[in-house]
Amino acid sequence: MRVATADIRRPREVLDHPDVRDLIDFDRPVCVMLCGILHHLLDEEDPNGIVDTLREAVVPGSFFFITNFTRLGDAPESAELERVLLSELGTGRVRTPAELARFFTGLELLTPGIVPLPLWRPDTPVTDATSIAARFMTGGVARKQ
Repeated sequence: MRVATADIRRPREVLDHPDVRDLIDFDRPVCVMLCGILHHLLDEEDPNGIVDTLREAVVPGSFFFITNFTRLGDAPESAELERVLLSELGTGRVRTPAELARFFTGLELLTPGIVPLPLWRPDTPVTDATSIAARFMTGGVARKQ
């Protein structure tokens, strides 16, 4: 196993890192997993540009698994959860469902689409999927055509 130390805010450096190139054959489909990372990036750090760069670097048939903390309308519980979360993280960006959908531009979104994580193909029935906490982390999987 290897770990390539790099900064996702500079995706070309990640993609061109010798250890990454040694381990991953970018001439074959891969899965880009951006789980629990994009919500740590502010808009001025260009998370959309990062995803765009990664999407352009992989071949058709590659998958993207993307998650982000998601703002749930004007619910006071959502605003409080967002406030607490961001105070604990120090920096970050909770995004709307529409902002999260932008990360999937140019990709074929797979069923069930962009949904709260407990609803993404659960092994057992989800009984608390209506709670704010259960819906706060949202994500989806998509394929590059």
